[in-house]
Amino acid sequence: MRPRIASLLLATVLVSALLGLGVRAVLVDSETSRGNRLEAGSMDLKLKDGDETYRDGVHVTWWADHVYPGWIKEYAQSLTLSNFGSVDADHVELSCSYSLVQGQAEPGDPGNDAHSFARCLEIERLEYRDTGWWIDLATGEVGGSPPYTPGYQYGDWVIKDIDRDGRRTLYDLAGQVIDNLPAPWKENLGPYHLELTLRCPVGTGNEIQGDRLLVDFHLTLNQSKEQ
Repeated sequence: MRPRIASLLLATVLVSALLGLGVRAVLVDSETSRGNRLEAGSMDLKLKDGDETYRDGVHVTWWADHVYPGWIKEYAQSLTLSNFGSVDADHVELSCSYSLVQGQAEPGDPGNDAHSFARCLEIERLEYRDTGWWIDLATGEVGGSPPYTPGYQYGDWVIKDIDRDGRRTLYDLAGQVIDNLPAPWKENLGPYHLELTLRCPVGTGNEIQGDRLLVDFHLTLNQSKEQ
């Protein structure tokens, strides 16, 4: 008798399990959303000056043909920058570099190099400005209410006297990066711009005579305050 009872119990369990599967059945219908796109935004810095419209780089914004001891030049032409991209920048960086085209007036003069010429060109005024405010990078003076960037630290907006000669020159500017300047808004045309005044001190010697200094100003948009 015991084997029969065990068989009946087993049959009952199997039937119950099959019935349970039938009760829990569900219907499923799935569809797919195709062609979704995630596209990175961009920052696109473009410059313009008095005779060139907005482009990736401009040429000969500021020039001088006859620099001499006591020379001073307040340039009427400014350098304007705009962000043509779709992403706002956090801040602007400014730096410069230069190279020398040597003249024939003082051949073989050991002081006749690019650095000595750059030390003779004092930045009397380098203003970064917009409507309602200005920052003079030569003195650190500020007018109006410039927007302070999140990463700004005291002293960011002034050219450091690298060689400690008491002046701010192109040599000093080339040895550093001016950081955390306010950035133009995305898709905004100006009027953020730079204005420049240069001078050659009266005590400058013959070492620059006949030479030509080629100077590049570098402007960079940065998206993060950590940059």
